Amino acid sequence: MYMRSIINFLFVALPLTILIGCDVAKFPIDDVPSVKVDQRLVGRWKAEKKGQHEVYRVSAIDSMHYLITVKEKKDKIDSFEAFLSDVRNSKILNVHVKDSSSSGYMFLQILDISSNGKKVTLATIKDTNMLHMESAALIREHIYNNLNDPEFYSDTATLRKL
Repeated sequence: MYMRSIINFLFVALPLTILIGCDVAKFPIDDVPSVKVDQRLVGRWKAEKKGQHEVYRVSAIDSMHYLITVKEKKDKIDSFEAFLSDVRNSKILNVHVKDSSSSGYMFLQILDISSNGKKVTLATIKDTNMLHMESAALIREHIYNNLNDPEFYSDTATLRKL
């Protein structure tokens, strides 16, 4: 359920069926972040889909890292650190998910940010091949080679800034 909060944050409508230890890559796209925080992503967000009650706060930890805090209706709060990578001119959020026994990264491609910064559309990169890759360089190459493959993504969602 830990990863479900981040999925709900970025893709509220997407079901997550695999628990943390078996559905995340061991490595991010980049060993060291190189894309600065996009201030348009900072703020409070909610999915456009009706019936979703989670409120999400994205804040900048520093010039390269985000803190994503998810507050669910039942007052449960989860937090995740994240950073952006640039792959073939596409911005991808590396979200670090962890619990007491494991950690890893899931990837969310930013498809569009409105010019006023009040709406963002994202896609979940979901490819189990990345579970076994042993370096950030291999993750980057795999994402680079599959960015245009629709089968590489599980779904998209749109969020609005509150």
